[in-house]
Amino acid sequence: MRKKIGLRILLSIVVLALSLKLIAIFFVEPWIAHKIESLSGQPTAPFKIKVEDVNLFLLSFGIGFNHITIYENTKDAVGTVATGNIDFVQFKGLNIFKVFFSHELVFRELLVSNGNIENKVSHSKHSPHPFLLPFKISIQAIHLDHVDLKLQDKLSSRTYLIRNSSFDFRDFILLKGEKPFSFSSTSFELNCPQLVVTSTDSMYTFLVDRISYSTVTEHLAIDSFIIRPNYKEYDFTSREKYQIDRIEGSFIHNDVYGFCMDDFIKYGDIVFREAIVRNLDMDIFRDRRKPFEHKQKPVFQDILEEYAHTIDVDSIHLLNGNIKYAEHAKDANHPGIVRFKDATASIYTISNDTLRRGLNDTLIMRAEAMLYGNGKLRVRVKAKLFEPHHTFEMNGRLGPMLAKALNPILEKNAFLYAYGKINSLSFNFIANQNSSSGSVLFLYNDLSITLKNKTSDDTSGLKEQVLTKVANTIMIDDNPTQDEPTRRGTISYQRDPEKMFFNYSLKSVLSGIKPSVNKAAEKKKK
Repeated sequence: MRKKIGLRILLSIVVLALSLKLIAIFFVEPWIAHKIESLSGQPTAPFKIKVEDVNLFLLSFGIGFNHITIYENTKDAVGTVATGNIDFVQFKGLNIFKVFFSHELVFRELLVSNGNIENKVSHSKHSPHPFLLPFKISIQAIHLDHVDLKLQDKLSSRTYLIRNSSFDFRDFILLKGEKPFSFSSTSFELNCPQLVVTSTDSMYTFLVDRISYSTVTEHLAIDSFIIRPNYKEYDFTSREKYQIDRIEGSFIHNDVYGFCMDDFIKYGDIVFREAIVRNLDMDIFRDRRKPFEHKQKPVFQDILEEYAHTIDVDSIHLLNGNIKYAEHAKDANHPGIVRFKDATASIYTISNDTLRRGLNDTLIMRAEAMLYGNGKLRVRVKAKLFEPHHTFEMNGRLGPMLAKALNPILEKNAFLYAYGKINSLSFNFIANQNSSSGSVLFLYNDLSITLKNKTSDDTSGLKEQVLTKVANTIMIDDNPTQDEPTRRGTISYQRDPEKMFFNYSLKSVLSGIKPSVNKAAEKKKK
């Protein structure tokens, strides 16, 4: 008798389970798919959603969606427009108690696989009111795998493309409130094979390969970051009315330690302990034949202090780099070139955090490079943070090299060839937002120059020979000379407010070199 009762109970449970499953398959699951489509079709919804297959998991209180299609809500959609498809989405572990008593959806886990989403955003005044969540959604763990995401601003050409990426979030919360889709997460991990960003003006494409990040270690690793102009040198500069720098570069094997990704995403804060760039290649081009835009440029301290969010960085290190700067002068047939090889650099204490005000913290930069692969150049810069006059101190030294190594820039920009030997060039000056002052010690032997014709590059013309003779007569051949002590040049330069830091520093040093090689200036000094 007891066996029959047990069998009846078991059979009843099986029949009930099958009935519930059949009800779910033929009624509930199609109803859910239809409800999702109708709710997403509301005018305030940013997009429509169509689900091909819905699966309820009664024992685990879960639900799965297969073959999801996302498309525009209206033909004339404004604001946010999303399109794309997702192969598989599954929610696990719904907390029934929270649904009925807290009006909150709480899941144990969310799985998303094989998604391809394109999201277009515009900031039109006529955009509809944003779609707001009517309740809070909490998910203990989210796993997104093989996701392609494209974000595009409809009013400009700026585009972000994330390819075949995976994301892991812990304690993820979509907040109910005034802001659409406000969220928080206690931790997340990111693995992204490639991120592609197109600039607003379509002049540049930025490629970031193999990105990984974890909030547990606060370690951001980027295998390569490439700056790729979308046009060749002269085609690029011809698209602007005024002179601009065309920058092409690659940063290889990069690591950032102690980086808070959450603060960067939410607030734009740039805070980390240390960044290392193991290899840098940079190619910069400027066409000076174009008009110069007369516009005041900030000093580097202004750039730091005026950033709208917090910057607080302990150190940045470059382990190896090669930099090429090409400049086409107004009357030149070809651009002049400056090269820095085997460069290393370290920058310490980069901050605009007002909590540091009054602490007397100092930004320090040290850099070394081989100028044209010949003379070793060492430079050191010190600048106190929040100093009202933006004062900084620079000192450096250029080691032995032949003067003719400088001809790739001199012949195209100064229209002359230099000869002789540079034994050393040492400089030290203090500068602020208005002027610089200091000294230069330029030691050399047998220095001479030959002027050339700007059009034909010829040095044998009568005019060029006469000017060459006059120039070499004015110039002192050696420092020191046999019968005179070593000469020092005085740095005294008024900052051009329309030029940036590098130009200011270079012109300051040149102001001390010129009198130390000029006989007339030396006699006037005496």
